[in-house]
Amino acid sequence: MELEISIETLATGGHQVLRVPIGERLTLGRGPDSPILLEGPQISREHLILALAGGQLSLWNLSANGTAVNGAPIATGFWQPLQLGDVVQLPGYNLTFLPLGQAVPAPPSFWATITTTERTVFALLAAAVTVAVVFWKM
Repeated sequence: MELEISIETLATGGHQVLRVPIGERLTLGRGPDSPILLEGPQISREHLILALAGGQLSLWNLSANGTAVNGAPIATGFWQPLQLGDVVQLPGYNLTFLPLGQAVPAPPSFWATITTTERTVFALLAAAVTVAVVFWKM
């Protein structure tokens, strides 16, 4: 399987999109074995591992120099499942991963993102507006 990686270099504002094959694991960092060379004093030789298991892409943070997913720090030695569009922040870089051939899902509808209490409030407001309109037309 191939993985598309969008790499934003924060220092220069540069942006590139690369395609790399991913087997079970892919190691990223500044080491010579990394298929994508990331440079910088705070990038470890083996900064992180991307692993694909059961169709789920996950990140294993190997570095104490800073790794975050969508702004949430990931502790050294911990695994973090990745979702489509997640942004992985490393010192000096933002990375976004997308398996090739996989469509980006549509965002959830508004009604799927709100709680039952919020739905009830909307229903009550709609009923109040309907009653107000009926009385106003009388």
